[in-house]
Amino acid sequence: MPIAQGVEDVQFAYVLNINAPAIASGSPPPSSPPGNGPDVPSAGGVNSGNWVIGDYFTGTGATATGTQEQPDPTLANMPQYSTALTDPLRYNTTAANIRGVRITVNLRSLQTDQTQIASWTGDTEKRVENLNGSALQAGGRLRRFSFSTSVACRDMESRSAFIF
Repeated sequence: MPIAQGVEDVQFAYVLNINAPAIASGSPPPSSPPGNGPDVPSAGGVNSGNWVIGDYFTGTGATATGTQEQPDPTLANMPQYSTALTDPLRYNTTAANIRGVRITVNLRSLQTDQTQIASWTGDTEKRVENLNGSALQAGGRLRRFSFSTSVACRDMESRSAFIF
């Protein structure tokens, strides 16, 4: 679906609520990162993900294949307004646990780069999120650029009434 001239790809990934370890007041932050996320569970059911839905791929280089990840739409898995912060329902892949959206856009120049030598074929599109490595755009003596930003979802951790 065309978005704008020069846009070759747009990818969205959803950043989940990270199950970070509890830290006592006044204690230094832990030296190790939070445990594995609930996205992309392995065959054995152990969570092996990285807390970002929509960015998983396997393999390397042009042989990499993307895997479609989606938030879990099951109502029974969604935390309720009164669900405690430490409840396991706050750390699964439901839409209620999304804390941010990462947007990545791959762009290309509208004109060929005439400053390069004649044998230069152009930049290769960067693989982002779950984009399949074999589907990358290349050639045409065009310059390519990848831009990524994250947008936080406000008030997603609200668990009680508040007054302004």
